Amino acid sequence: MFVAFFFILMIYYLQTTSRLDQLEYDVNTISAGDFTVELSINRTMWSYFLEEHYDPIGSKMKEESGDFYSQSLYLKKHLSDEIGRMLTRSLKHKMDKDS
Repeated sequence: MFVAFFFILMIYYLQTTSRLDQLEYDVNTISAGDFTVELSINRTMWSYFLEEHYDPIGSKMKEESGDFYSQSLYLKKHLSDEIGRMLTRSLKHKMDKDS
């Protein structure tokens, strides 16, 4: 009887500590890939972006190297800026709504 009780306690202890080890491993192995988003862009969307937003000469936006942004890099910057604006607006709206 004592051996069975000890066995049950030992199994419980091992299960509990292994869960903690798994959580610690998950926290220690967070990488940039955990926060990556993939966006599918079709030809219509790409054409719209080029016609409405991309202006390589007029924008005067440059990379650190001094070269003008490529089309794809400018799209990445444009999307980052737009998403940032949307998140800021939604946060302000939430703050105004709560007060």
